[in-house]
Amino acid sequence: MMPLVHFPASARFDEWSTWPGYSLKSKVEQGKTPRQDRFGDLSDRHVFVYGGPCCYYHDGCIGDAVIYFAPGVELGCKGGATPFDSGSLEHSPARLQPFRATNADEDKRWRFFTKYQVSLEDWRESFADWLAFVFDDPDSYLDSGADRHAAGEPERTRPAFLLHHNGTRGRARYGEDECGDRRAWTWEIRIEGALPFEKIALLHIPFDAFEHVNDFADELERRTGVRPQVKPLPPGVAASFRSLYADSGSILRELIR
Repeated sequence: MMPLVHFPASARFDEWSTWPGYSLKSKVEQGKTPRQDRFGDLSDRHVFVYGGPCCYYHDGCIGDAVIYFAPGVELGCKGGATPFDSGSLEHSPARLQPFRATNADEDKRWRFFTKYQVSLEDWRESFADWLAFVFDDPDSYLDSGADRHAAGEPERTRPAFLLHHNGTRGRARYGEDECGDRRAWTWEIRIEGALPFEKIALLHIPFDAFEHVNDFADELERRTGVRPQVKPLPPGVAASFRSLYADSGSILRELIR
């Protein structure tokens, strides 16, 4: 079963590992008022993870560690999933093509999002069906190559036009940074409320943080009886969204075995 992956892009391990409640919390769960627009409300009410490689990043992100949650962590939770990153539709102009080129309004972007959203309880069945359909070799989905437009690019997808307007085809058509990268076909899972650290299966971390993270893993084992794996980057490799993503495919393969 596919683990769920979260990259705290705006916080380093020393910060998020001490958050109250020993969990990732949505903004609403933190007591904040959700935004009034539909995509903002969606974002503020959920914790976002990928059912696939750790491909999330944003300009100026400072995160230095990735959380791999055990498969099934979402059981009993409320939420939903889509076979693409909803954040690529949130802003105007959107990142996802052709919505960006046509400067699609929020109503159109939201209709597209809701058409392809599935419930959290059904997402694994939908994901398995999608995976078998879009890839000749499903293992290709775990590709975390440096070219994010080409990484994991499927032979076909649903809806078909996403593949024609994003990835390598979108880059050729619209230009660099003008379309969706592999997030256009990486499953996004949204969990309402919070995700407890007790369900962490593996932590991917900077090499020089190994001792500190081991202490954190020891504490999780004391609380739950289960100790997450701790996987450091090689010595001399700086922790960044690039280096953490590069190892993501191989880490997922190890966890799925």
